[in-house]
Amino acid sequence: MRFIRSPYRSLDEADESPVLGAFADSYKLGKFLGDGSFAVVREGTSQTTGATVAIKCIKKSVPLRDVSAEVAFVKALDHPNVVKVHDVFVERTGYYVVMEYLRGGDLYDRLHKKGIFDEQKTRLVMHGLLQAVHHCHKRKIVHRDLKPENVLLVDDESDVAVKLADFGFAAKVGAGELIDFCGTAGYAAPEIAKGLPYGLPVDIWSLGVVMFVLLTGNLPFGTDRETFRAMCPLSPPPVWYHPYYWNNVSADCQRFLERMLVVEPECRATAEELLADPWFRSMPRVERKSERRTRFRRGSSAVVKYLQPIWKRVSSYLPRRQPQEFSL
Repeated sequence: MRFIRSPYRSLDEADESPVLGAFADSYKLGKFLGDGSFAVVREGTSQTTGATVAIKCIKKSVPLRDVSAEVAFVKALDHPNVVKVHDVFVERTGYYVVMEYLRGGDLYDRLHKKGIFDEQKTRLVMHGLLQAVHHCHKRKIVHRDLKPENVLLVDDESDVAVKLADFGFAAKVGAGELIDFCGTAGYAAPEIAKGLPYGLPVDIWSLGVVMFVLLTGNLPFGTDRETFRAMCPLSPPPVWYHPYYWNNVSADCQRFLERMLVVEPECRATAEELLADPWFRSMPRVERKSERRTRFRRGSSAVVKYLQPIWKRVSSYLPRRQPQEFSL
């Protein structure tokens, strides 16, 4: 991987005059693939080999130090379930991170197009994601923004060949306490919402939410920060198994999910422990009780429909109101 920028002696000495033209000489920008708060992802073509790549175009308002840190994390994570970065360019107009191109798009869009996953597909996706997260955690790297939008699929044919992407919020654990609020509401762990120091276990909570979304098409908790604050004293957190969603899910699958959605981070299972869970060793065949296909939904922020148990338990923290079905 190359990091192409001005010949500064250090990042601290970088100004607004980087080398121009190196990116345009190497790659040609193509169609739009996706966007975020500080970046746009576009398809690209190598001017030398003709190979198709994905190019993350980052706004110049983002500090160069942050861009180089994100790239350094990915560079340290040479793993089949982590997206690879090939080149990085610094230009006057912004930063260009050249990555491998995965034709399957992201998991969020796949859910929206095809609907929720069955237990077998969910198991395979979770195994791939846990392999990636375990690889990160062994190197004391915490992702801090695990969600379906940051999970990419290798191609259009497979729903389960996944790679972890977007390390923009990643941090090194052990270089000081992590206390900043980051990530995505609805997926962030309770300790983040509470403003408490946190570490690697926040990724496990987020993976638990991703798993719930795969199986139901809904978020298990609300997206507002106050809901998370109210949940923090509860142990264990309620997980909803309404028959509408869970008739076709095994008890082992439910137990596996509960190991991740534990409020106390020190009691949450680690990625290594989860990879050794019996759910991955044997998948009991579950009799299908319904052929109903639940569609993955986009929409407004709310709370999943069947939240009555938690709302009774946190009534002293939250305003009294009837929970509604959560639609993504």
